[in-house]
Amino acid sequence: GVAGQQTQAALAKALAQAAPKQPDHTAAPAAPAQAAASPLLSDPRHPDNAMYNGAVSKLEALGERGGFANRKELEQAAGQIVFESKVSGLQRIDHVVPNKSGDGFFAVQGEMTDPAMQRVFVDRNQAQNQPLENSSRQAAEESQRQATQVQTQETASRSMSM
Repeated sequence: GVAGQQTQAALAKALAQAAPKQPDHTAAPAAPAQAAASPLLSDPRHPDNAMYNGAVSKLEALGERGGFANRKELEQAAGQIVFESKVSGLQRIDHVVPNKSGDGFFAVQGEMTDPAMQRVFVDRNQAQNQPLENSSRQAAEESQRQATQVQTQETASRSMSM
């Protein structure tokens, strides 16, 4: 149907209230605030902390098959797995398995036997050498990009239906 002016006004008001307020000034240096606003994936305040903790526990479960020299390599690999999974559209990580050649891992969403499972390959060297700060920032940026993309798609579909 066609939305009336009152309905459109109510929608506009609701959207304005729901939208995050943007500061009017942008002259202040953004770098220090950005660093403080970006917790590590290992921090419970990070929006992808649960996904990260899941990746850590899946890597720990691999034991020696994981092939990490120390805890830091494992945590860095988990961070990179989270980032790559987000980019590939995974909502969660149900399994992490090494590939046959041992130079990487597959992060899997869904059951291993399900033909509809989603998976992403993560290179071992890249993953275990990527600082957690980088993966944390990249994961947060990817979340923001995906949220912006969803808003853009919703706006486009609303304008098409009017």
